[in-house]
Amino acid sequence: MFARRRLACSFCRRSNEQVAKLVAGPRVYICDECVAIAARIMQDDGANTL
Repeated sequence: MFARRRLACSFCRRSNEQVAKLVAGPRVYICDECVAIAARIMQDDGANTL
């Protein structure tokens, strides 16, 4: 029988059971709440774009 792996956000460590959505990348996960925080940071930091 396979063991069920518990997934968690790589940034805030909340489990997939504690968040609405969890996006997977190569060996990394980010939850919807951390995505929203990152989006606000990127938006607020618009003056420092390349």
